[in-house]
Amino acid sequence: MRILACVIVLVGLAVPAASAQAVRPFNTMQFYTEAEFRAAVAPYAAAASANANDPVAHYWLGMAYLHVARQYKAGLSPWASGAAAQAVQSLERSVSLRPTLAAMVALWDAYVTAGQLEKGLAVISRLPGMAPPLPLR
Repeated sequence: MRILACVIVLVGLAVPAASAQAVRPFNTMQFYTEAEFRAAVAPYAAAASANANDPVAHYWLGMAYLHVARQYKAGLSPWASGAAAQAVQSLERSVSLRPTLAAMVALWDAYVTAGQLEKGLAVISRLPGMAPPLPLR
């Protein structure tokens, strides 16, 4: 009976991980035109809409918007004026669902890109508490 309970727990833990893995990383090495970006971001928007509690979908949606927000800030993507705000919104949602180190650093970057420095400092101040303790020998 214990083995069956363990198997059920393990399967239950694996199902959310498998659904989160369905969202593939956004390609931040590509320069996107507006049409290319809309097509590239559609799977992330769909995944976030399908499961509003999926931190991975919100993370990659935020990373996609952060990527074009940087391009906008550099004058390379004039069509992406609202991208920084979208990045902040998606990354805030990701962090609220699962505050991983990667999501926190991305949120800090989004705040800085959006010109919200005080919010960025608040996020960065939380990072040292997330680091695992160093082993003492």
